[in-house]
Amino acid sequence: MNKRGIPEAFKRAVLAFVPEEQRVQYSTQNILVAAKAHGLGACWVAGDNKEYADEICREVGAPKGYKLVSMISIGHPAEQPRMMKRPLHELIHWGKF
Repeated sequence: MNKRGIPEAFKRAVLAFVPEEQRVQYSTQNILVAAKAHGLGACWVAGDNKEYADEICREVGAPKGYKLVSMISIGHPAEQPRMMKRPLHELIHWGKF
């Protein structure tokens, strides 16, 4: 970790390679939440159905049989988007819409 408490791994894109896809979505969500908690911007970029997935696997030397399941871009955002919160009555419906 650096002096701001940000893990060194968060300074680069995070690539997840697994032989099975189970739980990868949960891990991806946790990484996105952790990045936000550390004041970083993060964006899920790709999965295995992208045309460049095989090329990325070759570039990083992923073992045969592994496929790119999740790729996350992490860094310091250039700007902070303004979040517009909707009122709860627009989001929560009790028994019917």
